[in-house]
Amino acid sequence: MRWRVLAVAIVGAVGVAAVVVTRGGWGEQAGRPPVGSALATGYVNWTTVGAPLPVGQQLVIIVAPLVNLSDSPVTVTRVRMLGSGVGTTIRVLEMKAVLTGTGRQVVPAGGEFHTDPPVIDFVQPAGCHRAVVRPLSGAVLAPDVAGEQLAPAQWVRVLVRFEAASPGKVKNTGYDVTYRQGGQPYHQVIPEGWRLTVERGVPPQHIAAYERGCLHLSHLLPPFG
Repeated sequence: MRWRVLAVAIVGAVGVAAVVVTRGGWGEQAGRPPVGSALATGYVNWTTVGAPLPVGQQLVIIVAPLVNLSDSPVTVTRVRMLGSGVGTTIRVLEMKAVLTGTGRQVVPAGGEFHTDPPVIDFVQPAGCHRAVVRPLSGAVLAPDVAGEQLAPAQWVRVLVRFEAASPGKVKNTGYDVTYRQGGQPYHQVIPEGWRLTVERGVPPQHIAAYERGCLHLSHLLPPFG
């Protein structure tokens, strides 16, 4: 079994310093496409998304990497968030692909944002940067042809925009990814681990300092925008 370590720069309260990824699937489910093995799976430490969110606040998080470790292209067709409280405590509004390796430093590989698309003010290289996002459905991940060095076209990260819908707790356990390869459909579960709480009457999470200087490149999510 091959393995890779993706070094990542994380901002906000979501994420860890590195993700160890391996090839493989997590068991087959009746009525679903067969479990594939093209995408990397990995382990992410459990983290908590900042302070409790008030009902009605929206947030963007950049989460699981979708990495093609096979020798043929993969086309993503659907991604579904898994875990308790998904669809009840929070309502997923949108998922997008965050492109990597665009030739300049862009938004880090993980984190939470109050802007869409996410923006960040880097120290090195200095200045404002905005995430390069594309539709997640239809995203094509290039085959693994670079040995141990991941090519930019091989992987994207998943951006999730959601709304705090009702009081409760959320425990995200991963993402069920359906894709096509060689004309055949497959699916894999990419594990992930983060928690958050939604409460009534609490103040909104504040806009992060790393976003404030770059708001002119994006727009703020409710309740700020």
